[in-house]
Amino acid sequence: MVGGDRVTEQELKEIRERLEAATPGPWEASGSPYGINVYTLDGITICEKDEATRADFMNADFIAKSSTDIRRLLDEVEHLKHSISCATCAECADQVGDKWELFNHSIYCSNCINYVKEVYNDK
Repeated sequence: MVGGDRVTEQELKEIRERLEAATPGPWEASGSPYGINVYTLDGITICEKDEATRADFMNADFIAKSSTDIRRLLDEVEHLKHSISCATCAECADQVGDKWELFNHSIYCSNCINYVKEVYNDK
């Protein structure tokens, strides 16, 4: 595993559920120093704020892009998880399936990872 804790299947499901429950995108942002607005292409207001600063414009752009960006990221995670599940273990050459771990820049199945770590630590 690289970095901290991996996102669980349940967390991915919950993120997708929140995305599907939200007003469909794409969204746009516009405004002036007198206020900003994030809205759908058919005019539904997502959020608005009076008296906008530069930071507010950046936040509005982030919010406007979020529905499309999150959908694309979730789809990419799904694609990568499928690709990895079809990959083969660097130790036994079996498909790794859903239970795998990245160690020393290689992918190992759940059956081999402990053995590989022991061998690596003995060196």
